[in-house]
Amino acid sequence: MVGSNGILEQVTTNGNGTKTFHWKTRYPMAYYLIAFCVSDYMEYNIYAKPTQLQGDSILIQNFIYNDTNCLSHYKNDIDKSVDLMELFCDKFGLYPFYQEKYGNCLTEKGGGMEHQTMSNMGGFSFDLNAHEMAHQWFGDNITCATWSDLWINEGFASYAEIIATEFLVSPAAAQTKVKQFQLSSFNNYVSVYVIPEYIYYGNEVILFSGGVYYKGACLLHQLRYLVDNDDTFFGFLQHYTDTFRGKTATGAQFRDAMEDYTGLDLHPFFEQWYYGKGHWYYGKGHPTYSIACEQNANGQAHFTITQTTSNSATPFFNLPLEVKVNYANAQGDSTFRVPITSNTSYFDIQLPYQISSIEIDPNSWIIHQEGEITLGLDKLQNDLDLVVGPNPAHNYLQVSFKTTYTPMTIDIFDISGRLVQSHRLYQSGQHIDISHLPNAYYLVKATQGPATVSKKIVKI
Repeated sequence: MVGSNGILEQVTTNGNGTKTFHWKTRYPMAYYLIAFCVSDYMEYNIYAKPTQLQGDSILIQNFIYNDTNCLSHYKNDIDKSVDLMELFCDKFGLYPFYQEKYGNCLTEKGGGMEHQTMSNMGGFSFDLNAHEMAHQWFGDNITCATWSDLWINEGFASYAEIIATEFLVSPAAAQTKVKQFQLSSFNNYVSVYVIPEYIYYGNEVILFSGGVYYKGACLLHQLRYLVDNDDTFFGFLQHYTDTFRGKTATGAQFRDAMEDYTGLDLHPFFEQWYYGKGHWYYGKGHPTYSIACEQNANGQAHFTITQTTSNSATPFFNLPLEVKVNYANAQGDSTFRVPITSNTSYFDIQLPYQISSIEIDPNSWIIHQEGEITLGLDKLQNDLDLVVGPNPAHNYLQVSFKTTYTPMTIDIFDISGRLVQSHRLYQSGQHIDISHLPNAYYLVKATQGPATVSKKIVKI
């Protein structure tokens, strides 16, 4: 048997022991999505009924090896395609090729490939099934206009794995997957956008990297967080898949369309998270947050939130930050969003009970690392608005301070009091290389005019 794009219209017996399978599609298709598979297949069909079709159905046609053991092995996983199709129709809009079918051809290649209306599948794991099916909306219906914007295909299909897990498994399982993607983002040294200079034969490992897949999925998760309304977020995705139906798109076009739909200014977000502020190859940019909180006996709490970044090309990320406070004596908790407008942000709130502990980004929305959390004494506020971090530090320190016409002197002392480094900084947000220093505690002394502030840091 032969599986291919579109609809099988005719099978011709040629009289010489061979057959000709006539497949035809009536939808526009990117050239790289044309494919056919030939094997000793059997056909296993199931049907999805999205709400948009009011009781009508979409064929999900599966070509698997002609062996009853094969069907029994994969049947439960294949059957989940119905739930996936109905969920994606609800979140992304009606399946773009509903007048033909969606299908899968089992192959030995491993992984999957999203050939239009007929994916090649090395198996039917939940994530792989969700990923390749989602490509029908993001990659097939809308195709990246350039290799640089491969996020249009792969970031979206990767995020669909999280969406599928959230709505078909559990929100907790989805949050675990988000954390895995965020951790993978730390280990990838490229931004989501791939600059043209790095797109050439033999460098596919950069193009098809975790920066595009995992960080790309996290970028969409952060956009959902920024919109702060699922009806609006998924409403936009449906608008986007309809507006760009049968077309190509760039990341910039997606950004502009989302701005028009939501009214948000997303240019800073895309500069910081998608393009990497022109620092593509070492684009591991993400913030590290620290919090100090003072609370009086009447419940009034004052928060000082500081942010350092892992890349001097992006000295500041301006996403709001979710903070969760847990109350003493098991009296519950509260979660609120704090506007982050600079490297040091202040926030006051009246709370009903005394705080016992604080959590940063409890719902795992943002790619970030966690610094210090101090409760009771505000160690971070000072006359210079000095922020030194991350703490603990590895290879660098970022120094942010109140901008004046007076430069700042940074002296670093070891625990014996010996001066090990000295720097004169003229601009807030600069990075200091400490990679050559031994792992130990250090005192950082900042002097600007007559003002002096000291902070203790540890290098690990």
